[in-house]
Amino acid sequence: MRQKARNALYQRILDGRLAPNILINPAQLTRELGVSLTPVREAMLDLSGEGLIDNHAHRGFFVRPMSVAEVNEIYPLIVVLEAMALELAPPQPDDLVELEVLNREFTETDAPGRRVDLDMRWHQKLLSRCTNTTLLAMLESLKRRAARYETAYMRNSAIILDSAEQHYAILTALGKGDRAAASARLKENWDIGPRFLNPWLKRIIPEESVN
Repeated sequence: MRQKARNALYQRILDGRLAPNILINPAQLTRELGVSLTPVREAMLDLSGEGLIDNHAHRGFFVRPMSVAEVNEIYPLIVVLEAMALELAPPQPDDLVELEVLNREFTETDAPGRRVDLDMRWHQKLLSRCTNTTLLAMLESLKRRAARYETAYMRNSAIILDSAEQHYAILTALGKGDRAAASARLKENWDIGPRFLNPWLKRIIPEESVN
């Protein structure tokens, strides 16, 4: 029940049903999910630990607002960790074929949620040969925080084309056995996010709220 509540809360944060700075109503969630109050509170504590929810004493739980500061904290870490994982264990020829298929699907869909899912699957497959569990756990935690930002910019079709082209460049470099070039293209791929998100966040968030 705790996992069910956690997954449901996380999905509501990603798709905007639970908006930033909005007080989360545990009683309402128990009714919607058909679970008791305890797993809902445990799920909120879990997501608070992941940096997606703020726990304000005597006030309740709020969805953490998106910010320029968070983008600039988590994206560089994802870049470094993904590049490290790729250089440690690059994909094999069969993996490259699957990666090409996923990237084709990524370019063909118009649904932002589907785009995010395919992009995440693409990066997971890219790093699937890596056996450093600590590194992968750190990446998973950071990417869960980044997912709502990814959902925001995946609505931009021009960015999707740029990202897909970089995916192909990564695969081309890997096909030639050039790990250094693949790592460089991977870093460029993740740099797309902050380049779009920082000016976008400054437009949509009141100046005094932007960190």
